[in-house]
Amino acid sequence: MNKEDALLGCAPRFLPVCEPEELTPPAQESCPSWELCLPWGGKLWSTDGCVRLAPGKPPKDGVYGKVIIANGCLVGVAEENIPQFIAAPCAPSPSPCSGAVEGQQLDPSVTPGNLYTTDAAGRPLVLCRIEAGDNVIVSGDGTLTNPYVISARIETQVMYARSSNEAIAVTGSGGREDPIVITHKSGHQGTVNGLTFDAQGHLVDVDTSAASPTGVQGIIPGDGIDATFDHASGIATVSLSDPPTSRAGTYQLGGYDIDLDAKNRITRIDKSIDLGGSQQIAAGTSAITVNEQGSIESIETAPLATGFNIRWQEGRAATRRTATFTMRYDAPLAGVLYTTGTTTFFQRLLIFIDDVPCQLTPLGIATASYGVAFTGLGIFGVGEHTLDIRAQEAWVATAAAQAILWPCTLADSTSEE
Repeated sequence: MNKEDALLGCAPRFLPVCEPEELTPPAQESCPSWELCLPWGGKLWSTDGCVRLAPGKPPKDGVYGKVIIANGCLVGVAEENIPQFIAAPCAPSPSPCSGAVEGQQLDPSVTPGNLYTTDAAGRPLVLCRIEAGDNVIVSGDGTLTNPYVISARIETQVMYARSSNEAIAVTGSGGREDPIVITHKSGHQGTVNGLTFDAQGHLVDVDTSAASPTGVQGIIPGDGIDATFDHASGIATVSLSDPPTSRAGTYQLGGYDIDLDAKNRITRIDKSIDLGGSQQIAAGTSAITVNEQGSIESIETAPLATGFNIRWQEGRAATRRTATFTMRYDAPLAGVLYTTGTTTFFQRLLIFIDDVPCQLTPLGIATASYGVAFTGLGIFGVGEHTLDIRAQEAWVATAAAQAILWPCTLADSTSEE
């Protein structure tokens, strides 16, 4: 070992000497038993004059950089780890035993698929040329870390189908599992008056022989229908009969205006009434529900009467008596209060409806049973209201009270004689 090799840390190695060696075949034996290992754990052997085979389990297809040998037989392969750094050899590689000289071109193998060749300078060169065709994408450079990847560019075409009339039916989504299916509506197959129809109702043949009828022989008019037939031309005319009484004009039916022509056919329908929706109208002791065209939908007995009778029992020296009542419709209110008290009591009496003071009209000046008419100032709406009678002088304990209240309107006229 010289000094330069010692610095590089290289150890000397012995090169093989390529010398011919003559192999002496073993002596032949009659039907010997033998055994031979096969790749991937397989075995081939002979015993009792019979040859037996146990196949191995090869790995999946691919390129591997390591092989595993056990007992002189190939039992497995593994991928080779790519080195991050490859040092230069300490000594030039020996010449191959085949007699090739360094720098001399090696003959490529004739095995199909071999990509090995040489460049213009005679140096070894292996190339793989892959060209992408239509709708194909090629990527990668063919190395272990960046292999070639060939993928197809498949463009999905969208198809829309719909039927233009009810005689054609279209089903399916257009996919492989659920394709679009277009079918024809079934008709009536057969021959009628020399006309032959297929299963879809299409006219496919016409029998023009004398035995077949040539057309309509006649038309009989019916109720409201007139019919005439010209035997010379074979043309029939069907028309609507004139009604016994023509009602031509415009009529209002419920919430609609309807036009009739001279044959009493409806030619126009227009909505003429629109109340903005269904609503309820109070009429006496009834509640009437009408729709938006003003037609009555229902008539029900109202749960409340049109007048209110309110009573307070005797036995309390009260200064204020109140009551609540519910209005079903908007209206002004008037009433009469009957009670017992002194003249001063009635002069200092106040009556309110919803805190709105009423106008009082005394009905007498006696100190016994006494009446006071009162009128609410304003119109009171639908809903609950309060009648409030306030006395600055308390009722006597034996004085009861009664108020009768009515929705009302002003009289058209009054007179006295």
